[in-house]
Amino acid sequence: MRQHLAIDSGARVLISGDPDLKEVQTYKGIEILSPAQFFERYQLS
Repeated sequence: MRQHLAIDSGARVLISGDPDLKEVQTYKGIEILSPAQFFERYQLS
């Protein structure tokens, strides 16, 4: 369900702790990151 919302909204990243989604890594061009991965990548210096 979240994947469809991400697609409809034009998201580039989906943040999820769901183990099944984390295994997928990308879905229809949307990158799937854990909260920790997102924080590490996008935190401000």
